[in-house]
Amino acid sequence: MPYKREKKLQQNWIGVLFSTPALVVMLALVVYPMLYGIFISFFDTNLVSKFEFVGLKY
Repeated sequence: MPYKREKKLQQNWIGVLFSTPALVVMLALVVYPMLYGIFISFFDTNLVSKFEFVGLKY
């Protein structure tokens, strides 16, 4: 029986290793821009000039 448990654990790790690149790409293309959009919404800027913090003013 211990052999089946080790094989199952090995299969789980293989799944994690194969899904890691997809998760990294999702973080880079979805989550980061979303968080950056929330961050930049607290500033008054045209993305070329200096960022001026306005907070929840508008």
